[in-house]
Amino acid sequence: MNLRCRLALGGLALATAACGGEELLVPISLNLDIATCNTEMPGDISFSCDSAVGVWVRRGDPSEPETAESACIDFATSGSSLAGLPELLSDSVDLSGLGAGELWVEMAVVSPGSAADGCPELVVPYPDQISIYGRSRVTDVSTTSVGLKTQLFCYAVDDGTPLADCMTRCDEVHVDCPNAFEAGSCDLDYTDCFDACAVDDEPCLALCDREYDVCLADQPTPCTDAETICYAGCAEGDLDCEDACFAGFDDCIAANCETDHTVCQGRCNAMGDSCATAPSDD
Repeated sequence: MNLRCRLALGGLALATAACGGEELLVPISLNLDIATCNTEMPGDISFSCDSAVGVWVRRGDPSEPETAESACIDFATSGSSLAGLPELLSDSVDLSGLGAGELWVEMAVVSPGSAADGCPELVVPYPDQISIYGRSRVTDVSTTSVGLKTQLFCYAVDDGTPLADCMTRCDEVHVDCPNAFEAGSCDLDYTDCFDACAVDDEPCLALCDREYDVCLADQPTPCTDAETICYAGCAEGDLDCEDACFAGFDDCIAANCETDHTVCQGRCNAMGDSCATAPSDD
């Protein structure tokens, strides 16, 4: 069957994919990263300036992606919150007509920004006006039953964290790289959760385990995705090709550790002057 894909943006919870005839509906759910946003509630992220949101559908090699579809639309006005994003995307962004196969979605909220000025690409170092960014995992949309889960990270969003504390956290995450790169900050969050539990508090420890599993499931895995694509291109028994894929994975992890550290430090420097705010840790 020659499937055509229609991406349905909306909902901060998982939806199920529907398939009728030759069209496959692929829902996209949006989830906030609690480690960078200090909240899972989109209404807690507010804006004091006009903003725009960019959406890009990517295909191909994650290290050199092709853009299949894109959109840039006006989003928040002063006094608005991130809670209005799903409905706006669902009503205003048309990503229909995509062919079946592997793809992923990237997204950025630009504050201040407007559709008339365009949405800057998500390229490191991020411009200070990118307040929220995110991406989904690479997914074969012809076989998915749950759609694309897009994790949104707070970048230039002021949560009141002192600059020195923010930089220290970046360094802590960087030390754990490359061993825990694609776990993001999940390992550090798990350690903090575990240390806060009493030794014999089984319910507390079980909650840490569940939150860790959820955190891991939310993380995009660009290096693993690229390695999978690389292995798929190797002929059966071609050990040289497989070795090259393995080496490429290690190189990808090392490069992304440095990139993530740069992004983290950029976030620390940008969030103090942002017109987007999030709850503080206090």
